[in-house]
Amino acid sequence: MSTNTVPTYADEIDLKALVIPLWRSKTWIAAVGFILAVFVLVFQIGGFVLDRSQSASIQVHLNFEGASEGKFPNNSQFSPQQMLSSSVLSELFFTLDTQDFTSAELADAISLRSSFYGSDLLENVIIDLVSKNKGLSTNDFSTAVAEYSSVLTNQSKTNVMLTMDLNLVNGNKNRAAYILTEIPRIWASQALEIRGVFTTTIPPISRLNNRMMSDELLVQVNILADTHSLLSNYVELMIEDTEHSAIIDPSTGLSLSDLAHNLELEEKYRISILKELVVKHGVGVTDDGFYQGFREARLGALRRERTEIQRMVLVYEDAIDQFNQYQTQLTSSNQGAKTNGQNSVYAPQYGEDVVNTLLELGTKIADPEYRKELLANKIVLSTDLQKVITEIDFFEDSEATTKAIGADHVRKLINESFESLQNAQTILLDISSILNKSRLDEKGQLYDLVNEVTFTTNSNLSKNSMLKVFLAFMLGCIVAAMLVLTRTMMRSS
Repeated sequence: MSTNTVPTYADEIDLKALVIPLWRSKTWIAAVGFILAVFVLVFQIGGFVLDRSQSASIQVHLNFEGASEGKFPNNSQFSPQQMLSSSVLSELFFTLDTQDFTSAELADAISLRSSFYGSDLLENVIIDLVSKNKGLSTNDFSTAVAEYSSVLTNQSKTNVMLTMDLNLVNGNKNRAAYILTEIPRIWASQALEIRGVFTTTIPPISRLNNRMMSDELLVQVNILADTHSLLSNYVELMIEDTEHSAIIDPSTGLSLSDLAHNLELEEKYRISILKELVVKHGVGVTDDGFYQGFREARLGALRRERTEIQRMVLVYEDAIDQFNQYQTQLTSSNQGAKTNGQNSVYAPQYGEDVVNTLLELGTKIADPEYRKELLANKIVLSTDLQKVITEIDFFEDSEATTKAIGADHVRKLINESFESLQNAQTILLDISSILNKSRLDEKGQLYDLVNEVTFTTNSNLSKNSMLKVFLAFMLGCIVAAMLVLTRTMMRSS
């Protein structure tokens, strides 16, 4: 009877011989891993102190037209950083009335950055287009990316995130929420009330000077006439807009039409008569040399203005004539091109930009509205020319000086007329204020809050840092285990 024996090999690995040394050295292996993990942890957090901080944030959407272009509705410069300007933070600090922190600490604790919550959603649209692989052409994909980039850029300019360190208020969330919501409110109030960013209608003169620039009646009556002309022109412009016609000054009950009528009567029955007496007849003139010098200087300025306007009128006439000729040639060439079957413009002697500019100019010239605008400008210049010519005739037609009315009476009439213009200016200010407020009511408060205040806790020990610490511990344990095995195998051999 034979017995089967199991052969043994010298090169077999005894797992028990490997596990027992590792188990006996488990404390040392864990210690090496722990030491390496601690080293990585200290390196990641930048020291031995665990830094934890809390912050509050709120997103502000700037909802007025022009925000993405950096312009307020009245074309003044805009930047979201204006919310953290010294004037805004100073008013906020005064409102808080606290001794817990200084204004400098308040400014350091608050930051502002561009932010748009919808950026991830827009980005997912592009990713979805690529993943579905629905046969988008290169142009379609480029267009989609360009639109995504454009929307993202505009939204990032009109959506900003205000963030505040809660350590400033010792973790008081209610107080932090109040501060963050007050910042855009104060900024908007200052922009609207102090800087008038929606004030698109303002009188040409903010305040009339109560004191005449000279004691000479000759100077006073001319200042009076110029002031009247400025106010009258502004009233006419406002009347042209039907939006203004229904506005009535609450203090006097006068409308713009009433104001225009009063200014016309003032000019016709007082200012023009005073100008005739003083400028033409020399009433109240005490210095004949000054009187003659003033008339000559005024005549010289008027003649230069006449020459300039005449040249401008000729320029418009020549431009209109050339445009008419060009239009005739363009019509003839287009008809010839259609006859010859030509559909494109080929001009190798010119660069592409030059050709495009010429084509754009030709299109603009062919536009009837553009030619109508040129004609309207010419009519305005011709009207101004007639006014200047009339004024020249007035100064050239000198008559003998008369003393039919006393200088004191003329001075009294000038003061009364100036008071009448001051009243007209006050009415214009009231009507403009009403108009600007109505526009403000339609457009809102410059901003709106996208969401409520959110609170976050930040720490220098992030999830990424914890992962690195865990990997360091595992690596340390593996290295220590390899050393134990190596030493065991060397001893057994």
